[in-house]
Amino acid sequence: MIRAYPERASVLPGATLILHVSTDSRRFRVTFHRWGDGPIWMLRSDWLPGAWTAGAAPDVDWNWPAYHFPIPRDWPSAVYIADFEEDGSKTTFDLTRGDGSALFVVRPRRERRDTGTVFPAGTTHWAQVLDAGRDRQPERITCNVLDCLSRV
Repeated sequence: MIRAYPERASVLPGATLILHVSTDSRRFRVTFHRWGDGPIWMLRSDWLPGAWTAGAAPDVDWNWPAYHFPIPRDWPSAVYIADFEEDGSKTTFDLTRGDGSALFVVRPRRERRDTGTVFPAGTTHWAQVLDAGRDRQPERITCNVLDCLSRV
């Protein structure tokens, strides 16, 4: 099993995304997809060492190991999905999986009044939840947002 959450819900291009990951696998890697009309493959990490850490109460920091991923400067503003693959478990991108993915947003470099939201209509409440900071139930938030995206 592998579970993860982003330290911050959004990052700027050229910044570092920090993902907190807990897995019972000895190693894992991450494939990043940008959400367009479906998943668009962007980047795959090298294999990283895994570590298992249990969850905790919603009001306690989980202190899962932190992994740093530089976001390329040329990534456009959009919703992105970090899809996790455990060593020895061949996976394909699947929005219906109950674990193994984390959602984040790459923000535009400059805020402009004429830009729209990266979330489709009807999902602003999830954007607000994600923007509030680290969610203590990452699968619930990720699955609900991804479910909204898959219906657009």
